[in-house]
Amino acid sequence: MSQAKRELIRLIKQQPASDTAAEVVEELIFYLGTLRGLADAAAGRVIPHAEVVLKFQELAGGMRG
Repeated sequence: MSQAKRELIRLIKQQPASDTAAEVVEELIFYLGTLRGLADAAAGRVIPHAEVVLKFQELAGGMRG
């Protein structure tokens, strides 16, 4: 069994028994998204905070009319 499958099984087993299938899937999606974000950050595929703030300010200004 691959390391990826073992990790997913471990995550599933950690979920409360009362979780629905949808809740388990949601947790797995969150976990995988976090891994992808960490990989992007490690590879330098990031946008500086100040640049994001400026972009949102520009977008918000355009929405005012």
